[in-house]
Amino acid sequence: MWGTFNGDAGQLARMMADSRRKQAFFPSVPFTRFPPERIIGIWEGPLRGVAFADLDGDGKLDLIATSELGCRVYLQTGALEFTDRTEPLGLSGLKARSISVASVDGNGREDLLLGGRLLVNNNGRFTESDRLPVEAPKAVKISAFIDLNADGWPDVLVSREAGGLAAWLNPGAKGGPFIEATARLGLDKPQAGAGKTGFVIPGDWNGDGRTDLFYAADKGYLLIQNPKGGFEPEKVTVDLSFRVSENDDPGLTGAGCFAPLWTETSTDLALPGDTGLTLINNRDGKQVDVAGAGNEVHLSRSGQLATLVEDLNMDGYMDLFTMTRGKQSRNILHTNRGYGSYMVDDLYNKDEFFPAESYNTGQWGAAVGDVNGDGAVDLLLGGMDGKLRLLLNDTLSTRAPKENALYRDQVLSQTAIVALDLPPERGVVGARVEVAGTDGKLIAWRRIGDAVLTGCSGAHQTRIAIRQPQTVKVTIRWSDGVTAAKDIILEPGKVAKVSMPRPASATAPSPK
Repeated sequence: MWGTFNGDAGQLARMMADSRRKQAFFPSVPFTRFPPERIIGIWEGPLRGVAFADLDGDGKLDLIATSELGCRVYLQTGALEFTDRTEPLGLSGLKARSISVASVDGNGREDLLLGGRLLVNNNGRFTESDRLPVEAPKAVKISAFIDLNADGWPDVLVSREAGGLAAWLNPGAKGGPFIEATARLGLDKPQAGAGKTGFVIPGDWNGDGRTDLFYAADKGYLLIQNPKGGFEPEKVTVDLSFRVSENDDPGLTGAGCFAPLWTETSTDLALPGDTGLTLINNRDGKQVDVAGAGNEVHLSRSGQLATLVEDLNMDGYMDLFTMTRGKQSRNILHTNRGYGSYMVDDLYNKDEFFPAESYNTGQWGAAVGDVNGDGAVDLLLGGMDGKLRLLLNDTLSTRAPKENALYRDQVLSQTAIVALDLPPERGVVGARVEVAGTDGKLIAWRRIGDAVLTGCSGAHQTRIAIRQPQTVKVTIRWSDGVTAAKDIILEPGKVAKVSMPRPASATAPSPK
């Protein structure tokens, strides 16, 4: 692996072109660094969903974890000091398999979706709302706030055990009950996975600004949203299976993510199987499995559950952290080397890059957020052993300029980071953030709220590493189509904190 390339011919040509421009970056060894984990809380059984969110509006991220044994909320009451405030927040006694966070009425306060129960934030105390029907919490595998109709208001999507997908649309500013819309959206049909069991993945597969879905059941269901707001199945042409080896039960693998993997600007889909990974690239509308060109991406674990896609070493490439479902099973981190190539960190760094207990213990839930504001994404993990783990990302501390530094370290010491936090307002869930150069060429993109995984919720923020500091244009497209842009001067090795409120005069289409 020391500098070797064993991948796609087109990617090799890209690398050679970048080398000519002196912009190639293809590290030979991983450099991700997480210090010892912090145990925030311990449950008597496995955890389920985890989330980062600013629940009290003080500008600091708080922590949430759920399971069938109960929900707990830890507010950040001081710098990286977390205090259990479950009871004062009105959340004692609640149990759920999943957690999702959004402001359902855009009032600047985060609300919670625990399983199929909606908890609204009334000035710091949560109360259960009757805006969702009594059947919403039944047989929930995972649930999530997702903008399903591009109106900017977070809707509710539920994946049920042996029940397929169910949806309720947010009525928007007029308020009142959420509107049952499963049939209206086309999600009640067999070709959309009706009656099946599996994880659901939101994203924008075709880049039209509307949310699409991948339902990880059977051989997979790719559901594309049409201009009228309905979901139409697109034939999955890649060979997929979401059955597990030990008992053939459905719904125990396949929780993946839409993200740029093949290039920094492509649209791809990472899908874990029970014993392997599939990386699907959208190549002009054609589904192409590019995992075979990814070097060590073929190395995987058994009993894989979910794959979190995030730039964990802050080098501009999106990495793959795959969780396994056994209590004492080993997880796996694939560092993205760029050009479609991956390496498995523990083959090189042993346990130095990641706390051993976190890496060697099965995890059900994972979420990312910059909890200490240093510009690097941190990890929150919900363990099969009942431990809620916070892993602070220490990668940036290694980037001080060095004398006689390797080329890799020279590039990393110059790498700038665009840090954007979005307040809880209309259009945040499903918002797309783009960074472009002065020539207008897209450098990177992210979407907010897509990392649902096993019923989890990341912070409403993004951290994008840019290896060639320059003047860039940062554009936000909220999920209802409202846009704002700002030119930012990136300084080498610095974190550029970007503030870009939603335009006050913005208008958006009425709910469909």
